[in-house]
Amino acid sequence: MRVDLQANRRAAPNRRPAGRSGVPGKFQRDGCSRLASPAAFAELAGESAPPLSQNKQTIPNNNPQTPMTNTLVQPYLFFGGRCEEALEFYRAALGAQVDMLMHYKDSPEPPPPGMLAPGFESKIMHTTFRIGGTTLMASDGCAEGSNFGGFSLSLAVPTEAEADRAFAALAAGGQVRMPLARTFWSPRFGMLTDRFGLGWMVSVAA
Repeated sequence: MRVDLQANRRAAPNRRPAGRSGVPGKFQRDGCSRLASPAAFAELAGESAPPLSQNKQTIPNNNPQTPMTNTLVQPYLFFGGRCEEALEFYRAALGAQVDMLMHYKDSPEPPPPGMLAPGFESKIMHTTFRIGGTTLMASDGCAEGSNFGGFSLSLAVPTEAEADRAFAALAAGGQVRMPLARTFWSPRFGMLTDRFGLGWMVSVAA
């Protein structure tokens, strides 16, 4: 099982499996999106997945800059107060495994006064969890409400039966945007928005 980040086009397969998990670094006063220092997160290593088709055109790299060979891009999801519920949902639906979890009240460096909404002291400050070989990060953020517009997570599974099961589990309480069906690139492909507003694209890996 593989989860990739999609943003207006098919994203490259995730290039590294889970490793050590980091804890967000110094708090910032100008919003939750800057709670953590990137240097505090996981140092991961892995291999690229094979291409979906041998007929894909190879595009030459004309970028004069030095390639960022040790760079990792991972989705960081803000659930606006429902992170604990989301972790349990993905555990049941996809077998997600939590590697690390910290609540705001347990942080060695408390947030500045007024940064959190009332009652958010018991919410999740940072968590890392795995779905298959992919590590995702998440938080409750600083207040209620979430917005997952502009991207989807792509879930690739090895069989049609697994695609059917995962699609049905993720769609429970959510909305099907495109039912699972055969396409020219996969024997099963479908799109949905789950109960947390997070978009998913489910397919059988070619």
